[in-house]
Amino acid sequence: MEPEMFDDSELYVPIPKIFHSVYEDGPFSRCIVCSTSLLDETCEYMIEKVFRGTEVIVEYAMCQTCAEQLGGELSAESTARIERYLAERVDWAGRLRRLTELPDETLAGDDIEPWIDRCLVSGEPRAGLHSYQICAKCRGPRLERTLLPFMVGGPVTHEVGKLLSKKTRDQLDDFVGDYLGMDPTLVDTPIDTPLLVF
Repeated sequence: MEPEMFDDSELYVPIPKIFHSVYEDGPFSRCIVCSTSLLDETCEYMIEKVFRGTEVIVEYAMCQTCAEQLGGELSAESTARIERYLAERVDWAGRLRRLTELPDETLAGDDIEPWIDRCLVSGEPRAGLHSYQICAKCRGPRLERTLLPFMVGGPVTHEVGKLLSKKTRDQLDDFVGDYLGMDPTLVDTPIDTPLLVF
């Protein structure tokens, strides 16, 4: 979705609590990789949170520079497979149409539920999922409402995990171990596939 599809008052909204850090008890303040301040008005960054039921299992925020660098290190094979997977399963034009046709009061407010109420790929309602991940793009203290934020259910991340090459899997395992402080061998497959592969 191009930003001009929404006017400025609709595009950026205050970051809702579901995208706050449970560990910082408020908005994420630092990039997990380089520690740059995220709350500067010009800083663009991604937030990912993984839920099992109502419990947050994994959460992090990463500045755009680090996200692009990490994404660029993924194998070409994995990137091509994921792009093909999404192209075959996600109706981006339909998503754009549905979001731009939301009621005026939704677009004028700061509601993000229509963006994350169903799995981006399967369409399954979030309420029916045992595990899921949510991802958002932010700038400083505000969240961008375009094609993001979105939610992906555990079954989909499991499928995406199967598409990854050994090189990409090893890189993501390193990320999980180095920055999330977790032993990748002890983490369930739906959890250890960060949405940065998307």
